[in-house]
Amino acid sequence: MSTKKTSVLLLGDSPIMAAGLQQVLDAAARFAVVGFCASEADARDVVRQKPVEVMIMDVHGSVDNRLTLLREIKVDRPHVRVVVMADVLNAAETAEIVMAGADGLLDAAISPDALVAVLNLLDDGVKFVTSHSLWPTMMQALSLHEDRADDHGQNLTRRENDVFDLLRDGLTDREIAEVLTLSLWTVKHHVVNILRKLDMTSRREAVKNRSTVRLRESQHPDE
Repeated sequence: MSTKKTSVLLLGDSPIMAAGLQQVLDAAARFAVVGFCASEADARDVVRQKPVEVMIMDVHGSVDNRLTLLREIKVDRPHVRVVVMADVLNAAETAEIVMAGADGLLDAAISPDALVAVLNLLDDGVKFVTSHSLWPTMMQALSLHEDRADDHGQNLTRRENDVFDLLRDGLTDREIAEVLTLSLWTVKHHVVNILRKLDMTSRREAVKNRSTVRLRESQHPDE
């Protein structure tokens, strides 16, 4: 009797590194690599088309595009667990990655055995995994996040507030688009921004917090 393996998608700039990761994970008992993507657009398509359960996201240089993809995945496919692997991150970047809903943040220099071990923890239901070497940066990021906490929820635009009201009532993105006469992709963009501003990792958090009062609009509302 075969045991179902957890499906893993790799996103990175280096095919050589991806090949190494695939070899490590395929040798593990619990994981099966279902693909490698070199761009955010390709990864977005694979996540929508295949039953991906874990994405390992390699980050080098600017993290902006990776953050956008991470936020989109956490809105559209909240069951997908995203583990970010990075070599150098500052506290601000680390805070953004955690606030965007990453399920793990690992040092790119992690050993193969340690990688499998932390992924096993994630697969067993641990909420967040990280490398010991990143703890100093993580603590700085936590401090930075706490400093910013009072600013969250105070800068939704008028249109974002409209979307947020319907989101809390449990409407889908398509239903919100119909009610507000917006395109589906415009609604998805607003939802991603709302969750980021409110420090929420999934739309389910918004539904659970239906008692939240309508938030003060920014000084420069957009449509």
